[in-house]
Amino acid sequence: MRHDEFLARVRERGEYAKQEEAAQVTRAVLDVLAHRITPGEVKDLAAPLPAGFPPATPFCSGSPT
Repeated sequence: MRHDEFLARVRERGEYAKQEEAAQVTRAVLDVLAHRITPGEVKDLAAPLPAGFPPATPFCSGSPT
């Protein structure tokens, strides 16, 4: 699945008006998760996600802060 397709699904399921809002919510949820699970779990959860999530986020880098 491509990044834009993933966000379109988030937007639809979350009933967000804009894809930008879905992207913000997605990043926020992934960042919160990254702080609550182990680095190994972060890596496992991130593996199937489409490319395009900012690598600067703790979730995508696999190293919670």
